[in-house]
Amino acid sequence: MTIPMTIPYKKFQLRTPDGIIEKIALVGGYLDCANYVSRSGNTFNGCFKEKNGVLQEARGLYSVSEPLHIFRTRAKITRDLNNMKDIIADYLREWNISNALIWYDNYGARIYDLYKKVITLDFSPYYTQGHLYVYRLSIDIGDIGINGEPNVELKSEEQIFNHKIIFDTMVRVMYNIHVKPGYGIVVWNMGNKVKLDSTDHGSDIIDLPAGLWLFIHSIAGKRID
Repeated sequence: MTIPMTIPYKKFQLRTPDGIIEKIALVGGYLDCANYVSRSGNTFNGCFKEKNGVLQEARGLYSVSEPLHIFRTRAKITRDLNNMKDIIADYLREWNISNALIWYDNYGARIYDLYKKVITLDFSPYYTQGHLYVYRLSIDIGDIGINGEPNVELKSEEQIFNHKIIFDTMVRVMYNIHVKPGYGIVVWNMGNKVKLDSTDHGSDIIDLPAGLWLFIHSIAGKRID
């Protein structure tokens, strides 16, 4: 059962009403483990976790510090994923590294010894229009350090797929966040009302106190309605 709550985190996973888990980071210091192998099998990237000498596939969003080790080459080290796994395992043994999180691709790897998987939230949106979801965030400018940085714009309206979001005053919109899969923005709402216009759902008015942070997003790969 979902519960409507304000999100107090800057890195988290969010189970949407669609049943999709989105990985969201409003700040840096994260690692998105999404494993990929091309059809030919020659190109790949992903994550492993090492425990007791065994490498296992890792998925999800992690909060990380700076990598403990990095090794990388200009050309592909290998086009074989199992061979890359052996190379990483040998490297960890050589440097006596255990309980590590490793991001890899054909060219090398980053090894993290300080990491933690982020929390997965099962919260109801504050407001929903089709597959567009509005959540409240309990953060401020100081928390995410975006005040005055290039990824923040002053705007009075925004478009997410076929949803137009209209604010009753100028707001600060933060674009440079990590949302996967999907698309999202963070808004510091300085007015009292937000209007949602959709060709399929008409117009809705949301009453919100001024000064709230909002996370507004939609799912990728859906027929947005």
